[in-house]
Amino acid sequence: MAMGGAIGEPWRLALATGALGGFSTLSTAINEMVTLARKHRYPTAAGYLLASAVVPVAAAACGFLL
Repeated sequence: MAMGGAIGEPWRLALATGALGGFSTLSTAINEMVTLARKHRYPTAAGYLLASAVVPVAAAACGFLL
């Protein structure tokens, strides 16, 4: 761990949940994807969908497996 255990487990969980929750807000993601699609930037919109919906779920699944 980079900080050498300086942050306790509950605080680390709260910080990670807050950061990931703020990034993956559904309404913001939908708005961004619609905006990209309206500008005919379909590959970028698909990549954004992947980065916002698929990758976090896959990362959480990997975390549970560990």
